[in-house]
Formats: sequence, C-alpha cells, structure tokens
Amino acid sequence: KNLDLKIVPVGVNYTYADRFRSNVMFEFGEPISVQNYKSEFQKHPDKGIRALTKELKDRLQKHIIIIEQKEDEDLVEQLFVLNRSKYREPFFPIVSRRNRWLKEEKQIADTINKMSNPVKNKLEEKVNKYFEKLDQNGLEDWAVAQNENSKVIGNLTIFMGFIPFVLGYLGNYPPLLISQFVASKYVKYLEFMASVKIVVAVGAIPLYYVILFTISILMGNFMLLMLVFLLPFFGYYSLIYREYFQKWKMIRALKRVDKQSLKKLEIAREEILDFPGFGNVFQ
Repeated sequence: KNLDLKIVPVGVNYTYADRFRSNVMFEFGEPISVQNYKSEFQKHPDKGIRALTKELKDRLQKHIIIIEQKEDEDLVEQLFVLNRSKYREPFFPIVSRRNRWLKEEKQIADTINKMSNPVKNKLEEKVNKYFEKLDQNGLEDWAVAQNENSKVIGNLTIFMGFIPFVLGYLGNYPPLLISQFVASKYVKYLEFMASVKIVVAVGAIPLYYVILFTISILMGNFMLLMLVFLLPFFGYYSLIYREYFQKWKMIRALKRVDKQSLKKLEIAREEILDFPGFGNVFQ
C-alpha cells in the first residue's frame, strides 16, 4: 500500500521485426512514480489513469522511432537500409550498450518528419531510382557500400558446407515450421512476428529433441543418437551458412556488373548520403 511503485518506459525498436538474427534496440527512460498520480486517482479514477497513461506515452515516444506520415514509411526504411550497410553482421549474437545505431535511425526518421514535401519528393526520387538500379542488377545496397572491402567467399567453401547445412536445416525444420505457422496465423502486426516465432520455437524445439532422443534410444542406434545430439549445432550452422550463401551470391552478382554501371550506382548512393539535412548520420 505504501510502496513507491515506479513504471520504467522501455522503447523497443527492431531492424527487421519478421526475421531471425535481426537487431533489437532497447532504450530505457526515466522511471515514472505512480505516487505522483495517487491523489488525482483517488479523486477521479478515470482522470488519474488518463494522466498516467499520457505521461507514459510521452516518455515512450522519446525512445522509439516514429514515422509521422504513413506514406513516408518506405522512404525511411530505404534510408535505414543505406545506413545499416556500414555495419557488419556478427557471427555470434552480441549485446552492446552503445546506442549509436538507434540514435542514427531516430535522426533519420526525425529528419524526414520535419522535411518539406518538395524536398522530400526530390530525395524520394533519388532513392527510388537507386533501388530500382539495384534490383535491375540483382544487388543489395551493402554490396555496393562494401564493394572494396567485401571478402570473397570461395566456391569450395560454399560447396563443402552444403551437406552440414542440409542436415541442420532439415533436421531442425519441423519446430520452425510450427513457429512459422502459429505466427502467420495468429499475429496481425509485423512488429510481433519474430517475437512470437522465437517464443513458439523455444517451446517446440526442446520437445522435438526429446522425441528424437527417445526414438533413437528405443531404436538402440548410437549413430542416430549422436546425430540428434549434434542437431542444435548443425541448426545454428545452417543459419550462418544461409547468410554467407546470400553474400556469396551477391558478390558474384557484383562481379557481373560492368565498371561503368557500378560507378553510376556508387555516385547515386553518395548523392543520397550527402543529401542536405542529415548531417553526418550516414558517415
């Protein structure tokens, strides 16, 4: 009854909310003391609740990425893609306390929110033309951004890694299929897609492994038991392999682009990054 209950606003921002191994950016706000609204709640409960809810909303808006106009969502997302290309995906999941990435994306969204329509239309035209050229050449932005620094992934590496990839992918597919089915059937909002997939998979995968272990023990097959034991490692490997395979394909596609076309792409990209209003956010 006398506890000084506090509510901590937490902004949760995803890079790609429907994908595994995407980035999640958290930002914590200052705690809100419920005691500050106690007297108002005791006099007018509805008014007190509305006041607390409004304060929580105002605090949360400082810690999440907000795109004010729905028609700007595609443009902002394309600008996010351009900015994310300077970051490399880690091999293992990493927890970082630096909030540079979130600050940059908030700055991009805020810049578009404040931009006048004529200027925004000019920027959107440049961005659309650039991404159309990428599609025409079968490229993604990161390949152009990291052209000189892209490490060539050898054909032999891709070929030799294919068999363990297949084992990991097929061996772990049933519980992932269940998580995909549940998410696609019951989740209406993209922001919750990956979260639901993970929750369902976390529950389904251990049960799946227990069933496989039980079957292998009952069959008395030691090789099958070892394979089941290695399945989690093969499963994680398959995720990494798919990412490297996509990079391998992209590097091959990049090599097929003639120098003149690639130079035009690089110039078009630089024009977007140097567009007035963004400061050094893309640097």
